[in-house]
Amino acid sequence: MTILTREAELPYYAPHDLRHTHATNLANTEIPLKLVSHRLGHASVKTTMDRYAKVKPNASVKYLKKVQK
Repeated sequence: MTILTREAELPYYAPHDLRHTHATNLANTEIPLKLVSHRLGHASVKTTMDRYAKVKPNASVKYLKKVQK
């Protein structure tokens, strides 16, 4: 991968960095966290929550509007 990214003049990202980005993006969607956890191979949803789920600005406002419908 290092050789390919160098030849393509792209920045190198380790495979784990790509996994982390993918997991964070999934955790911040409306996909159920249990599915994200399963996809990542975590034994517990708590692991997924602790590492990848971040509270985004305006998330509570969006949630409250959704609940009020």
